[in-house]
Amino acid sequence: MKVSFSYLLVLPVLLVLTYLAGIFFPDLAEHLKGLEGFASLLIVVLTAVYVFFTGLMVQQMIKAQADERRPYIIADFNIQHPHVWFVVKNIGRLPALNLTIIIDPELIALRKSNLSQKVFSTPFKFFPPGKEFRTFINAAYDFLDESQPDNYTISISYNWLGHKEFVAEEIHINLDAYKHAITVNQNTIHDLTNELIALKKEISSIEGSIKKIANR
Repeated sequence: MKVSFSYLLVLPVLLVLTYLAGIFFPDLAEHLKGLEGFASLLIVVLTAVYVFFTGLMVQQMIKAQADERRPYIIADFNIQHPHVWFVVKNIGRLPALNLTIIIDPELIALRKSNLSQKVFSTPFKFFPPGKEFRTFINAAYDFLDESQPDNYTISISYNWLGHKEFVAEEIHINLDAYKHAITVNQNTIHDLTNELIALKKEISSIEGSIKKIANR
């Protein structure tokens, strides 16, 4: 429930209106058995309302400060053609404790390793703010193949210092846009190495042909 600071103006405004009503409408004040008695009753009621809303505002401020200081864990796929990485990062201000991650459906890295069983089977006992953990999954063309799942649900659970209760959060990721996006393959160091090896072989072949012609 959100409380606005404008509620705190209710008490003084109504008291001023009551005072003005007693001045300009004396018959009304007499009918209410005296302005003083009516104003006293009104003060008691409005003071209770004032205290109630002030308490709510203090609770909101405390909660807002706690939310600002807590850890925030995010997880996503980092798709940089031709590779795909699974990334976990703490973007909050406090370390996350006992961090567990479950991926549904099961995410298989290189068609062999189940990340939930191999990589995330043991909770992260301490995951400091700003820390990023990434693990390689597969080649992008294989991971984004039409036969692979479009939707993943990442279930995250953790707590932190001063907050013993675990926070359970879910991140839903849809890969449909990635599968239909137009991309341009970028050469990796491995690709460049292969090209250099092929070029070296081509140069050697040309040198051999030149030697044969020179020896005739």
